[in-house]
Amino acid sequence: MSCRYRTVLFDMDGTLLDSYEAIGEAARITIQRYGLTLPEGIPLSWFIGPPPEQTFGRWFRWEDEARLKEVIAFYRALYEERMFMGRVYPGIFPLLEALRGAGVRTSLATMKRQPGARELAKRFGFAQRLDWVQGRDPAAGIATKADVVRAAMAQLGVEDPRQVVLVGDSNLDLTGARESGVDFAAVYYGFGFSHHPGREAEPSGCTVQLDTVEELTAFLLSACSASPGAPN
Repeated sequence: MSCRYRTVLFDMDGTLLDSYEAIGEAARITIQRYGLTLPEGIPLSWFIGPPPEQTFGRWFRWEDEARLKEVIAFYRALYEERMFMGRVYPGIFPLLEALRGAGVRTSLATMKRQPGARELAKRFGFAQRLDWVQGRDPAAGIATKADVVRAAMAQLGVEDPRQVVLVGDSNLDLTGARESGVDFAAVYYGFGFSHHPGREAEPSGCTVQLDTVEELTAFLLSACSASPGAPN
């Protein structure tokens, strides 16, 4: 059997895991605690995925850096209390198991810091179904989504980005795929992308846009065939 994608990388929040109760609620409580006001049109769901330095640093005005650091520290402590509140999207486990059965290598590629990524992957049952778990590790030079993608590829021994697809639900994921040279599958059942007006822009240049886990499963598994003309 040959596969168009011999390696599939997955974002976590909004792609494998519905983590709104942990992240969205932690953001809401933090915003309320500090009397912050979100700009019109920015939903709490957009806090899911990017590091808080990006979300809190981007959408609010700060008189000084110390205040921003205080808010982020409060948010992080709140999130750590809630981090295991979430649910795996139905159909994800069968998908991961089917990819493994087809000989496709898989890895998490998340902007969560590496220790937390590993802890969550183990707790929610991803670790035993994936070949690797890759998170952000700024001390090791793994700071951006593209860095995370390249690090995951290196751990899996992948050299050709044309055989890799990143699955994600936001423009952060899309940018990481572009910068690392891999294909991108945009999923719309998560938090970043949406078909509703006023939300994040439609992803341009992605390989495919998918509305459900079932569509994602069909897309990834159809990329594996017995066709001798498929790339190896």
